[in-house]
Amino acid sequence: MIAAPPRVVVALALSCALGCGARTGLLVEDASVDASIPDAAPDVADVGAVPDGMVTCVPGEFALERFEVDLMLVIDRSNSMEENIDGSLFPPRKWDDLHDALASTLPAIENTVNIGAYAFPERFQGTVDHPCNISSSLDLSPGLGQAGDVLALFTNTDPNGGTPTNAAIKLVGDLLVPRVSRARTEVIVLATDGGPDCSATLDPMACTCVDPLLSACTTDDCLDDARTTTTIASYGARGVPTFIIGLDSATLPAERAALSEMAIAGGRPNTAPGQPAYYSAEQVSEVSAAFASITRSIAQCALATPSRPSDPSAIEVQIDGATIPMDPTHMNGWDWNDPSFGQIALFGAACDALADPTAKAVALVSTCADAGR
Repeated sequence: MIAAPPRVVVALALSCALGCGARTGLLVEDASVDASIPDAAPDVADVGAVPDGMVTCVPGEFALERFEVDLMLVIDRSNSMEENIDGSLFPPRKWDDLHDALASTLPAIENTVNIGAYAFPERFQGTVDHPCNISSSLDLSPGLGQAGDVLALFTNTDPNGGTPTNAAIKLVGDLLVPRVSRARTEVIVLATDGGPDCSATLDPMACTCVDPLLSACTTDDCLDDARTTTTIASYGARGVPTFIIGLDSATLPAERAALSEMAIAGGRPNTAPGQPAYYSAEQVSEVSAAFASITRSIAQCALATPSRPSDPSAIEVQIDGATIPMDPTHMNGWDWNDPSFGQIALFGAACDALADPTAKAVALVSTCADAGR
């Protein structure tokens, strides 16, 4: 078992509204508990046995703690990643831009976040071209100290084939859902340069074609946005949220719309003013900025409390004695990430405050409507 990251004491005055977390914001009542990791430190009130790993409401003051995070990078390796981010065929390729963005962000979190990777579609074998096939196993299972292994994936392979995003999310999601627990959160970061395709069920005569320059679509060329969005939402509801990074083009509005739909469905949309719901990386510098923003929210600002009041007015979050407001807009404050596991997330200046290793963060729970059960 990987050692849990250092604990951060956060004062929560249990008048917590449903907010902040590093998971999905949706209840995950069927998740199992990893018994090898204690639900609370010895100096935190014992909340007693909790069915299915969920957290009950107990009055008192509780330290907020970081928990183990598995970050799965799901990486688009389709033909179009060979292009420049401006749409030309001049270097650098989007594939290289993505490599450089990861090289500048992953080393800073590789010792606190378990990082894994899965690229799709599968690499071509010999002379056989199966553009919509995916591999049946991860390229890299989540683990600490694996930034270099992720980067090697970019240097050891090149883009090819279509964009079977739906199939890739299903494979990764099915592997991550059983790992969700009180002590661990699972997160998918999908990095893609366009809309999903490779659906065998859509009508090529009626669908939106992923390439507007094609005179006629085949089933593999149909924009598979509705099905992929539904799939992403289904895993979010089971405790595996998805961040979307789009290396997008202004000339493809249908694909931009699909990226926004997928980001909202994933439960971790970009809330920056004036920005789309996904993390747009239309410029090279934005690729690194998108990853930096996402990894910061995962590694620094996701915490858990061993008490979960159902009444939003019954919990208060404090850092160094100062009350942090609940903020469902995720601009500056806290919000529930996964109430069933007592997980919250901090945003804006509240998140910045946690960069200080001496910061004391606590949750204050005033009352419990269910008398503590």
